Amino acid sequence: ILVGFLFLFLHPGDLLAELFLAITRFVEFYPQKGSLGKGLYSSSYWSKSGSPTLIYDSMRIGIEGNLRNNGLLRKHLPARSALQLLLSIEWKYYTNLILSSQVQKNKMPNKEHLIVACDFHSETVRKLDALYHTHHLWRLSPNEKNSLLTELQGKCRAAAVAAWFVDEQIYKLESIELMSSFGVGIDIIDFKRTKTKNIRVTNTPEVLNDSVADVAMSLVLATTRNIVNADRFARSGNWSNSSFPFCRSIGGMTLGIVGLGRIGEEIARRAVPFNMKIAYHNRREKNLPYTYYPTLTALAKESDVLICALPGGEKTKKTINKDILQALGSTGVFINIGRGSSVDETALVEALRNNTIAAAGLDVYENEPNIPEALISMNNVVLFPHIGSSTVETRRAMGNLVLDNLAAFFANKPLLTEVS
Repeated sequence: ILVGFLFLFLHPGDLLAELFLAITRFVEFYPQKGSLGKGLYSSSYWSKSGSPTLIYDSMRIGIEGNLRNNGLLRKHLPARSALQLLLSIEWKYYTNLILSSQVQKNKMPNKEHLIVACDFHSETVRKLDALYHTHHLWRLSPNEKNSLLTELQGKCRAAAVAAWFVDEQIYKLESIELMSSFGVGIDIIDFKRTKTKNIRVTNTPEVLNDSVADVAMSLVLATTRNIVNADRFARSGNWSNSSFPFCRSIGGMTLGIVGLGRIGEEIARRAVPFNMKIAYHNRREKNLPYTYYPTLTALAKESDVLICALPGGEKTKKTINKDILQALGSTGVFINIGRGSSVDETALVEALRNNTIAAAGLDVYENEPNIPEALISMNNVVLFPHIGSSTVETRRAMGNLVLDNLAAFFANKPLLTEVS
């Protein structure tokens, strides 16, 4: 508060508006109190006032603990509230910085141009808006995109994209040097074109391993214990007239993992406390206390539950086919948390329909967001809408990794998670 009055005393005109904007945006952090901040910021006055100011940047990004090296905000302040920000031992640094000539609008350094392909994560996109001169492609018509790309030739060197969407127009921008992708999947990126144009690519691995592994185990339990149908049965009122059918215990079952990568290993760690035996198939054997099978067919034959944790792409396309499902057998359960393209969905539907396998739990599909009607109509299938990484914490960590890769790129430092 004292710092705020100091602002007003030294710069009474412009800083009053700046401080008011900072307060309203700070309110937005708290959902239960967020309507005021959001309403004010969305008003015509603020929307016409241009990009967020440095004070707003400092409060928002500092409070979240994500101050980035953008030329002005050089120090990291792990503040968790506005009070901590104002009372921090570094308050003099911020006071001097804000009152210095660096933050005068006519003297602020030019921000780097950044193309944003889609609204992949609103919180991250807002941070990008604060740090860079962003261009939101998804808001533009085809003609507007073409005009923008013509204007950005030679000026824009980076683009933020999503694992599920890359605007093809981005490849036409000759000055693009980096595509920072939100998500671990990279099969949607045209690597032939990126290599030809010397475009570097980053993704967000590791930070979503736990979240996806949690969903995998949720599907294991939901299918083997018939949890979704049990819920329907309890709601139907039929319990007073009949008993729900017995299910199967997973203790003692063999869990086969197709693709024991980072996420596969996290799934295995979660399954062991359930007394499941772990087996896997990979391109090569790992030094782990799990049973390795050199062929996928052999793994399927020995598995009670088969989890596909394969990445997408041509090399894994329809790896799970009719033969693999037959090998899994009539009591087997199939789970997919990898990529929908890795499964022959037609063969899967037939296997479920003909009781070739007992059940399936799916979080990914071949043509998302479209799910085959045949799967929707089956009561031995549990369907999730691709929520593997859909937690607040995971998506924020993914967004931060996008930000960190971009910051490293513009600072000419090594990229954190470059895809080779």
